[in-house]
Amino acid sequence: MRTNHGGINTRIRALSHQVSFRTLSFPGMMRCIGIGFGFTSAMPYAIVPDAVEYDSLLSGARTEGALYGMRTFSIKIGQAIAGFVRSFTGCIENAAQTPLTKVEIRLLLGSIPAAIFITAIIVLSLYPMTAARYAQILEDIEMEDKRS
Repeated sequence: MRTNHGGINTRIRALSHQVSFRTLSFPGMMRCIGIGFGFTSAMPYAIVPDAVEYDSLLSGARTEGALYGMRTFSIKIGQAIAGFVRSFTGCIENAAQTPLTKVEIRLLLGSIPAAIFITAIIVLSLYPMTAARYAQILEDIEMEDKRS
């Protein structure tokens, strides 16, 4: 009795041609996006407490609410700017997009954020706060509190 494996192989080959590179690269792309969002979400929340303590050392006042409020306000301003810029792309929801609109959307979602992200990495690499510096700031604040 002879079995025919050619039919299975033919179907697998046909299926492999249907699966595009984009489909296979989606999990990798999502990992990269996750790393990017993780970095951009975690870093500001790691920096704000440093700013709170440093401001407290300089001014003698605790201004956590104002600093976190400014952080939230800056996020809202960024979202408003993104919505304003998006209005110029000619993007119409639930409709076929023109080639120019597709390019603009790709720029707004890809190249421009990537450039901003790279700039942010460079700026953050110059961020002067270290664990030792933060510990020194906390120690100085404690000494100021004892004097008061």
